[in-house]
Amino acid sequence: MEKIQISYTMLNDCPCVKSKSGGNKIYQLSEDEVLKIFSLNYSMKFHCYSGYSLEEKILNSEKYCCDSAIVSPKKAAYYGDTLVGYTEEKVDGESIFLFYRNVYDSCSDLYPLACLYSKLEEHVRNASDVVFPDLCTLGNVLVSGIDEEMVVKFVDYDGLQVDCYPSMNISSLLGDFSQYKNSKYLSSGKLFTKELDKRSLAQLYFLLAFHIDLNCVGHLHPDCNRPMTSDDLFWMIGLDDEVVQNKIRKFFSTDVASEYLGDDVFRIADQYQVEEISHPYGFPYKAKKLRKK
Repeated sequence: MEKIQISYTMLNDCPCVKSKSGGNKIYQLSEDEVLKIFSLNYSMKFHCYSGYSLEEKILNSEKYCCDSAIVSPKKAAYYGDTLVGYTEEKVDGESIFLFYRNVYDSCSDLYPLACLYSKLEEHVRNASDVVFPDLCTLGNVLVSGIDEEMVVKFVDYDGLQVDCYPSMNISSLLGDFSQYKNSKYLSSGKLFTKELDKRSLAQLYFLLAFHIDLNCVGHLHPDCNRPMTSDDLFWMIGLDDEVVQNKIRKFFSTDVASEYLGDDVFRIADQYQVEEISHPYGFPYKAKKLRKK
């Protein structure tokens, strides 16, 4: 991988287009390339947390990121002998949440969402040596184009788990981190398995389709003084497809392997439309419920 030297003068001359949590920053180098600069303690935290070198993870990126949807480093950026970041392709597009809200959210037809979900799942499956622990973070999946022209890109390479190199992050939308520290989600080497990706994809589907968080299961029922069950959730959203019900139940089992939703999202789109309802948890925005066609 090509290595480039950066300086404070260079950074001052480039517009900062994003300042991310943890202090990492993204600068616009050119029309088609951006520069991600790590905070001062990011590399040290990565090594202390994982025992691996963030520099090796960046320099070996071409070896692991074989799926074209993953935006991987182009050049390693150094200040003297110290790796401080990397450059990557500038990606046009909106976050998956903004994209779906702006293009399809007002539509009662679930087929466009099935197409979007299917494209996401295809890329996640293809990236067999990659786990996406931060997949549910709002800005990490960018979408452009619509229908047959739709393009999906996964950004934030250093947040991915690639081969033996772990991720320092897990999406807050997945809930309490401690629930993923069990044998279902972690290998014997303490790395996340693709089980986490299956859960993340289902989480995204429910957030987009119903504006409801799968993590509501196990939390206090909005109308009853008891924990909410998966059956309560199915009733709430009007889901009576037993195949999909069984798949969702597996996400809440610690010892049964989960499944990708796969083509079932198209069967749901064939059977149902969605309609807006008052949000069961009293949120100011509307939830959605399935209605048989």
